[in-house]
Amino acid sequence: MLTRYILVGCLATAIFYVVANALALFCGTYIATFMGNLTSFVFGYFAQMKFAFGVQAKHSVMLPRYIALLCLIFVYGQIVTFFGQSFSYVLVSLCIALSVPLFSYPLQRFWVFKEVGDSKTSLGGGEIDSLKDNI
Repeated sequence: MLTRYILVGCLATAIFYVVANALALFCGTYIATFMGNLTSFVFGYFAQMKFAFGVQAKHSVMLPRYIALLCLIFVYGQIVTFFGQSFSYVLVSLCIALSVPLFSYPLQRFWVFKEVGDSKTSLGGGEIDSLKDNI
């Protein structure tokens, strides 16, 4: 699971880095950071859910949690961008790209994409997979 997360994370990081630096040539660095994060997260949400963590999509639970994580990372990126104004934006965006996975992985693994219980689980903790099991 960690290997798949790293692979998807590397792709998402590359997407962030390319989009942010390309947009930084045409617009402000804050907008570039925002758009890089947004593009990376749209890709990352579906890739992490299906490929890395292999969980059933429960968008009503997972998407709000993922958006909360996106907001946290967005604020973090803006803070790093603010404090890194005297440095090259290439270095600032690299710092963001390399540091985000340190707190993003545990939050995704144990909160965002945590398996959500379904209606098949009884109060006693057993599961009924079909009516035949109950006869």
